[in-house]
Amino acid sequence: MNERNLSSQLEQLYQVLKQIDEGQDIFSPDGDDIEDLKKFQSTARCLQEAERRGYIGKIVPRESFMNDGRAGMALEVNIIKGLTFKGHEILNNPKKLLIDNNPQATIDMSTTINQHVTNSTIYGSVIAAEKIEHSFNSLQESKASDDAKTLLEQLLTEIKVLNGKVPATQAQAIEKMTKGAETLVNESKSAAPDQAWYELSFKDIKDAVTTIGEMAKPVWEVAEKLSPLLLTI
Repeated sequence: MNERNLSSQLEQLYQVLKQIDEGQDIFSPDGDDIEDLKKFQSTARCLQEAERRGYIGKIVPRESFMNDGRAGMALEVNIIKGLTFKGHEILNNPKKLLIDNNPQATIDMSTTINQHVTNSTIYGSVIAAEKIEHSFNSLQESKASDDAKTLLEQLLTEIKVLNGKVPATQAQAIEKMTKGAETLVNESKSAAPDQAWYELSFKDIKDAVTTIGEMAKPVWEVAEKLSPLLLTI
């Protein structure tokens, strides 16, 4: 694949499609420790992207809900429906992954979920994008005040914008941030939200902002305004 001038991310995408074509229907980490799990997340993201692009029919990821740094990480991805006609086309002509070699092209992952390719570099996380859209849909069920719901919507919007800017190397941070926002929305749907979950979610968002750096500052500015509204409910 190196001779085809594909980025390492796109090469990995090609390789997982090839594995599926050869009959692999379950993807999981190489080992049981946290480092193996972290390494596996890039494979999980590739499979999510392949499904969204229409290269494979359907996948079912299984996520961790453990509060030991693994929360939100994919533990396993099952391939329910294999390669589509489009996926087979990619295997026959991998250069199509570069989207006609347009360096400013946008990969439309769905009507609302997008990743961008600039100079063959993939930006954003598909996992984060899906959580953001799910949170937007869940927000209408929130029992928080109107001001809090407005800020929750602004928070999701800022994270969505940020997800289109961060490189794949910071996918774990943006996914942690998105998981925190998702938990804020979910807790706000309860008549008696768990304050401990609110506090942990704001901490996760702040930690992710610190990891990503200056471009994530708008996210924290909204979170700071939102925090006193939720933590006093």
